[in-house]
Amino acid sequence: MKRILLPIFIILILPSMALTQTERHKTTLVLPFTKLENGKKAGVSHVLPQVLGNELEKYSSYTTRYIPNLMKIIGNQKLTPARLARLAKRQGAHGVIWGSYDKSDEGYSLVVKFIRNNPKERPKTYKVTGEKIAQLAAGMTDVARQIGLGVANRPHIGKIILKGNQRVRKEAILDKLNIKPGTPFDETALSDEIRDLYSMGYFDDVQIRANKGPNSEVDLEIVLKERPSIKEIDIEGNSVFTKGEIQDKLSSDPYSIVNMDKIAQDIEKIKLMYEKHGYYQPKIDYEIKELSRSESKLIFKIKEGQKSFLTELVFDGAKRLTPKELKKVLKVLMEEKSWFWFLDQSGQFTREQLEQARQLLFQYYHDKGFVGVQIGAPRMDIEGKKVTVTYPIREGDRYQTRKVDVTGDLKMEKGKLIAKLQTKPHTWFQRSLVGKDIQMLT
Repeated sequence: MKRILLPIFIILILPSMALTQTERHKTTLVLPFTKLENGKKAGVSHVLPQVLGNELEKYSSYTTRYIPNLMKIIGNQKLTPARLARLAKRQGAHGVIWGSYDKSDEGYSLVVKFIRNNPKERPKTYKVTGEKIAQLAAGMTDVARQIGLGVANRPHIGKIILKGNQRVRKEAILDKLNIKPGTPFDETALSDEIRDLYSMGYFDDVQIRANKGPNSEVDLEIVLKERPSIKEIDIEGNSVFTKGEIQDKLSSDPYSIVNMDKIAQDIEKIKLMYEKHGYYQPKIDYEIKELSRSESKLIFKIKEGQKSFLTELVFDGAKRLTPKELKKVLKVLMEEKSWFWFLDQSGQFTREQLEQARQLLFQYYHDKGFVGVQIGAPRMDIEGKKVTVTYPIREGDRYQTRKVDVTGDLKMEKGKLIAKLQTKPHTWFQRSLVGKDIQMLT
């Protein structure tokens, strides 16, 4: 049987683009920001610089170290760029970031400065404004990106060129990418981008090549090999349903690109069709038959198996509540095959109904005082045409309501409120009644 090959991740990177081991371990110091109000000093901010530090680590391969006790280090010395550059050098850091933000009637403004550990250099300045302080925090992403380029001397992405896509729109591919022109180039992120492109389900092969462009930019060339389109869909091995009935349920369409996710969904849809008619063990596979370089035939191959009926419901561990009582609870969803199964549809169910039945059992036990009941996933045993479904149950202790009270900011007399409640003392605790009482009180 011919299958589509598993994807192979290939990345071609220029050797000159790789960061050295020394560069990867450099640190940038981040200092507290001065807090101003209408230009006058009003304290110190610790939140904004730490947000900036976290963002900066996303946009560079450097780590950041926040220095909250700056004044203890420099004493009474004046805070100048040259002095901060020397501080970074003594601390073994590549550079230092500091700044201030001002609150005025017009809103907030933030000034961030960065200098390397070279006292002879001039600091670089970045500004963010906003009506609310939350906008300053949001603006940290752009500041961090700009500083990241300067801190690590990292090239940024120039052009993104797509090759090989014929039927998949360029816009759909670019929207899937996290990398954008102007963002820092990070070779380690390319494998994630390749994985995201594969997840679209339209490609057999994806390669990303990095090429050095002008102005220290890196141009990315994305080479794609599209999967063939589906010329026709065929069904083999079916007798319970016609080809048309099955094809009407499929997500895969003729003249669309082969999509493995859709094929997997279609297999589950076909299985559910058979389950609803009592075929609980159908085997469904597929084949993609190549007709030409760009077209293929999708074939679903079905082994239907035989029809079975639910003949026995077992509640393993149920002691205080009887099987008869529990079967009555589940009757709205499913019941064991009766003599009149051809009229009342008894003996038929789906796996989805098995889980719904489990939830019904939970609710019923909770309404009978079993607060800590545990009900495991149902087990289905098939022998020929007979199906046994078993629910493992651990009932736990059974509880009565000892006392009912109402406290808090009461707008009515307590006794009148309690009289309206359906939950009563000395009765089995019922969770559903508690929910109704809360609704009534609300």
